[in-house]
Amino acid sequence: MIHQHPVAQHAALAWPPCVLCESPYSTLCLVYFDIWDSQTGCLAQDILANNTIQINGVRAFIQPAEVQRGVPFCNRCCRWGHPSQACRAHRHVCPRCAGCCQGSPNANPPIAVMPAGTPCPHKAHCVNCKGDHSADKSKCPLWRHRFDREWIDAFYAEVRACMRSAHIHTNTVR
Repeated sequence: MIHQHPVAQHAALAWPPCVLCESPYSTLCLVYFDIWDSQTGCLAQDILANNTIQINGVRAFIQPAEVQRGVPFCNRCCRWGHPSQACRAHRHVCPRCAGCCQGSPNANPPIAVMPAGTPCPHKAHCVNCKGDHSADKSKCPLWRHRFDREWIDAFYAEVRACMRSAHIHTNTVR
């Protein structure tokens, strides 16, 4: 995308662009991208001065995004809503498998602890939504709502309510 802009030889994307479609049926979408730039932001100013870029031969308008701080993602417990420094989890959780790497000697069959620095070989399992993806990937609904604090707070409140309900139910059934 940005490689077709006249100043592309000086630009480098900080990470892959984020594409947000208006709806599954719309041809309109927003594309957010961040470029490596100097402290003065002169490269971004050059790109914004033109107001348009060419994407596959189609002229697209470009404008600066409003600065928005997202909801922090904890690299310790792999949950959204607090930074790692404020985490109260007792152990690190693997973002890919939600903890299989930590080992589980009581499991049947037992799961051994993965050596440090070894990539996780386990099947992806999100600790947040229980989906078949890593907790820090764009497939997760929480990742898609990472800028919406109210949505994430409501999600975790619902999870806590379900856990309390299940706990009360299992204690009264005995």
